[in-house]
Amino acid sequence: MIEICDQLGQKVSDSEKQLSNKIESFANLQSFKSAMTGKLGSNTETINGTKMYVAHSPVKLTSTTWVVLLMDTYY
Repeated sequence: MIEICDQLGQKVSDSEKQLSNKIESFANLQSFKSAMTGKLGSNTETINGTKMYVAHSPVKLTSTTWVVLLMDTYY
């Protein structure tokens, strides 16, 4: 699943059609926090009780930074 988050960690868009209208925040994830400091990388994190692999990348816009998160179940 791919999530695009604004500078506050709020989901702006995602790759899951059935979840697209669901309001979500990823501000508490270490991956989001790392991306907001300009770091590209990956972590394992527990999201809603499920251990997930999360790759993160900052996206620099004109006056702010958004974050792209790529998440998959960690096996």
